[in-house]
Amino acid sequence: MSNIDELARSVGAAIAARRKALDMTQERLSELIRIEQSSLSRMERGTLIPSLERLAGIADSLQCRLADLFSTAGVSSHDRASRVHEKLSSLTPAQQEIVERLVDDALALLETTHGRRAQRVAMKSGKKGT
Repeated sequence: MSNIDELARSVGAAIAARRKALDMTQERLSELIRIEQSSLSRMERGTLIPSLERLAGIADSLQCRLADLFSTAGVSSHDRASRVHEKLSSLTPAQQEIVERLVDDALALLETTHGRRAQRVAMKSGKKGT
């Protein structure tokens, strides 16, 4: 697979992911950017490579930056961190502290959930060996 093919698939996947995150149908997005739904479907599959102008329109309709469509997940971790920082900077110090505690709690919950999942997998693996 060529670099262009990989990029087309990556951008297409980012478009689809962002569209779905906004709970938007292909039909609605294709209306917004004035193309056939079949063309949008091909873009999302990476079989049709849109122009930069078309991509800019897609990004605008998906309420994201053009650059966001070029990262594998639709948004680079650096861009995501920058946006979080921008949001936090508008809060008071007390509000920032609350958000920090919420993030800490969410991370602890993720670790606990991940740890439980790992224990279940280990237990299942151990039972198979007996």
